Amino acid sequence: MDLYAEDQAAEVARLLLLGATRVDWRCEPEADYVVLVDPEGNNFCVIQKDADWF
Repeated sequence: MDLYAEDQAAEVARLLLLGATRVDWRCEPEADYVVLVDPEGNNFCVIQKDADWF
């Protein structure tokens, strides 16, 4: 599952407070996503939503 956020940093912070943890993932330097894992062990990405998206 991927989540798209207009403010990725704020959304990641909110999800961390809810129990998610960061995954040490090898992302390319220009990656627009952050990989997290939920309390049940499911990986998911939080992707920065571009201003062009609807």
